[in-house]
Amino acid sequence: MSDDGGWVGLVPPRESGEQERLVAAAGGDDLATALAAAPNAFYESRTGQDEAAAVVLGWPADRRRGVLLRLHDEAVRSGGPPRYVVGPLVERLDRGLRWSREDLVWMLHRVRDELALDDGEVYQLPVRVAAALGAADLRGLGPALDGLLTELSRGRLPATLRRDLAARLGLVVERVTAAAVPPQLLHAGDAFGPLARARLAEVLGADGAREVLLHAASLTKPTPSKAWTAAAPADTAGVAGAVLDLFAEFDGALHADNDSLLRGLTCLAALDPGDAATERIGRAAGAAAAADPRWAGYPYAPRTAAAAVEILAGRGGDAPPAVLSRLASTVRNKALLGRVRAGLDRIAAGRAAPTATDGGPEASAVAG
Repeated sequence: MSDDGGWVGLVPPRESGEQERLVAAAGGDDLATALAAAPNAFYESRTGQDEAAAVVLGWPADRRRGVLLRLHDEAVRSGGPPRYVVGPLVERLDRGLRWSREDLVWMLHRVRDELALDDGEVYQLPVRVAAALGAADLRGLGPALDGLLTELSRGRLPATLRRDLAARLGLVVERVTAAAVPPQLLHAGDAFGPLARARLAEVLGADGAREVLLHAASLTKPTPSKAWTAAAPADTAGVAGAVLDLFAEFDGALHADNDSLLRGLTCLAALDPGDAATERIGRAAGAAAAADPRWAGYPYAPRTAAAAVEILAGRGGDAPPAVLSRLASTVRNKALLGRVRAGLDRIAAGRAAPTATDGGPEASAVAG
């Protein structure tokens, strides 16, 4: 886990020992039965898993709640990835349980005690419970949950799991803090996220900006699908342009999440066919493809760079070949350089349609 655990000091003190009592009571046979219901329990048949889940779901609420708290506690104390995947198991056994504020407070304190690698399992139950609680139960927990979101976003979790947990927890933080910008976007995993939030507060807080950011973050490929493009919000130019212009002045690497967001904003900016948009995308391409001289093969924002190159290769005017020619002489990442050269070839051949490829330098650059 991250060492940035200052958020723990924002969590209220525990008010009772109820959770410890429930956890202690959930050992032995109860825990074994719950683990037998794990969807990934390869040592059990699917029939056995279903039977075990039915047994647990038939228990009284406090007994079932106790075993889920025990699963969370086991993930915390494991010292490594647990014997089961917490998320699917919790989802299977948490049917109609009523969680309390004190349950969440206890879980948050336990999360900070985690000794394991960043497998992400210790976040599963707290995120689920936080999403289930009402505003009254979450009152005063906003700063702590926001800090937890920052730690989660910075962690070295598997990318898909991290994005899923961050999106779910982000909705909770947004609800509790009335945040203008979705908290899981432009986060503090790099220097650009906080810079954009500070410098572009008015733009990012305007009506419709939230929808633009969320749509941009949903893009998962260098070239967007027709469905993604068709679903784009009506007015994207202001937000996309402001963020990309700021990024063009920025000199540094982006966290994979913020890189993915800027990739989407770059594709939204490309919906404007004008020369000004082309030049803006060209400037963003240069900033994204740049790299620290000590690690020349690792672009600052590989996802954004790949998308910008694809876009420029399909646009007219003098700017695209000029930008790509500069990149061809400076880029050292092999995958990105291949895209740049292919883009120049397409321009020379007069082809306007971008290639349908999902590849890119993502895997060889900023950690996903």
